[in-house]
Amino acid sequence: MLYMLHAIVRKSVSRVISAFVVLIVAGHTTAAQTDTLTVGSTTGAAGQQQSATISLTNAQKIAGLQLALKIGANTVIIDTVGATTRTEGMMVQWNAKNGKILMIDFALKHMIEPGEGPILNIRYYVASTAAAKAVSLTAEGVVLSNLEGRAVPVVVKNGQFIIESPTASGHKAN
Repeated sequence: MLYMLHAIVRKSVSRVISAFVVLIVAGHTTAAQTDTLTVGSTTGAAGQQQSATISLTNAQKIAGLQLALKIGANTVIIDTVGATTRTEGMMVQWNAKNGKILMIDFALKHMIEPGEGPILNIRYYVASTAAAKAVSLTAEGVVLSNLEGRAVPVVVKNGQFIIESPTASGHKAN
């Protein structure tokens, strides 16, 4: 009787362990296929312009992108938004009031091919009154669309803009 009970428990434990292994492997497979959008970090001084990129690592063709780029201070503003070589031919629209960026090619002739690298060039302007500090650059409401118009899972990595302190008395810092 004790032997039968031991065999039943052993078999049940084996099934539970097998189920966990399947879930863990399935979870790693899904995570490996999730695309990643990265808001590039940059450094600039008050009164200057500085460029940075938004990059994408994607496993499938992306037909469209939508996001709102939020900046953590009103002394750093977006000056221009443009396509890169990966997104050449796609229409880029940017709303300066709310930071929303839309990129698409309605004819589906130009898409973001699988791979990694910059997809948007962003040029920032730092107000001449800006104090030295780190400012968050956050992509919110990010939606990637595949060829069928379905949302593609995406992980977002936000960046920051470091506003440099002005050099004292016109001397360069070492």
